Amino acid sequence: MDTKLARNIKFNGPAGYGLIVSVAIFIIIMGGYYFLSYSKSEARLSQKKGVLNTVKAKYDADLALVRSYPVLVKQYEALNKEFASLVLELPSKKDIPGLLMKIANYEKILGLNLKMFKPGKVVARGFYEAVPFSMNISGNFYNVYKFFYKLATMKRIVDVHDVSISNGAKGQKVSVSFNGTTFSFTGTPPQKLVKKAGGVVKK
Repeated sequence: MDTKLARNIKFNGPAGYGLIVSVAIFIIIMGGYYFLSYSKSEARLSQKKGVLNTVKAKYDADLALVRSYPVLVKQYEALNKEFASLVLELPSKKDIPGLLMKIANYEKILGLNLKMFKPGKVVARGFYEAVPFSMNISGNFYNVYKFFYKLATMKRIVDVHDVSISNGAKGQKVSVSFNGTTFSFTGTPPQKLVKKAGGVVKK
């Protein structure tokens, strides 16, 4: 604007008031436009930051899962090995009669008197079955002790409970009655072992 013209404008006159009002309106309009535009941009930026944070969190979670995959696989393999070793201690259904006969024959090997041997009713328990039995034997205390030692050191699991000991009829002999339980593998692996591996490796 020409400086001479600016000097000649009287701001206390109508022209000056009009100029001031025009400038004020212009500033208000530009300020409002800037405010609205900035607010919308700020809202969009905040929204995009939220989306970015969500994506980053998912990425971090996926990355952590990928990094832990070898560990989960090792845990799964370790559980499978542990399960396989436990299965070795659980005979199949076909082996149960032979196992019970082996237990009953220990009394002959140790010179004990087998008074009673009675298999019980099989109880299904998921991937294995409990096979109960009752026995009553008599003989000298040392041989009875060796009988129970043989049961404890068998490769198969044999649980002995409800043991009752009384004096035998002759001398130092004792009479022992007890209940026992052995177990058989049904052939169905427990699902819990698969779930513990986090579902990473599916069978």
